[in-house]
Amino acid sequence: MGDLFKKIIKKILSLGGYEIKPKAKKPPSPIHLWDNDRDFNIIYDNISKFTIASKQRCYVIYQFLKQCSSVSGEIAEIGVFKGGTAYLINKVLIDTNKTIYLFDTFSGSPKADHEKDPFYYENEGMFSDTSLDSINKMFSNQKNVIITQGEFPKTSNIIQEKYFSFVHIDVDIYKSIMECCLFFYNRMNVGGILLFDDYGDLSCPGAKEAVDEFFSDKLENPIYLPTGQSFIIKVNKK
Repeated sequence: MGDLFKKIIKKILSLGGYEIKPKAKKPPSPIHLWDNDRDFNIIYDNISKFTIASKQRCYVIYQFLKQCSSVSGEIAEIGVFKGGTAYLINKVLIDTNKTIYLFDTFSGSPKADHEKDPFYYENEGMFSDTSLDSINKMFSNQKNVIITQGEFPKTSNIIQEKYFSFVHIDVDIYKSIMECCLFFYNRMNVGGILLFDDYGDLSCPGAKEAVDEFFSDKLENPIYLPTGQSFIIKVNKK
């Protein structure tokens, strides 16, 4: 009766010049793996108070770390702030022999260019509500974590001879991001990942400009993610 009734109604409407259109199907919703991954959520629950990175961004880091765990080379994070993502990095790699190098001024963002980074130029010293002491306490029992205070790359002497499998760059402004690219690119092993946190952040136009400019003549092409992050996978030795 249901189908017959629908046919009758459809016929009546068609005589009047009307048409019943089927409801548009909604596209399938993606799986929210960041909510369903038990191991990740245990870590995230411990770091959520110590990072301003979204859960999705942290999950991207988590996945890349798992990928890079089998790539030779050390780990670095430039821009530690309160240590949330650094804690995530250490937890994921706890069973590896990789050394994790953490760099930050621990006194806020350095001076920015007024044209390339207008927001940070007007808000100099952002992210100063942290301290070297608090990060040292967070990793007090982790001998594989090396923490260095100061403006990178002035503080890079301890890693001049190191090579890397994963580097998380979260430094917001053009000059700092460009200097990180210049320093780390030739120190990345093949298969290693450079992850840029601020690439798609509207308050950080200098971040995208620096990454795009640096890789304009490289084999690697920055891949943009819906989280606002961007990354490259090193494909050659030089």
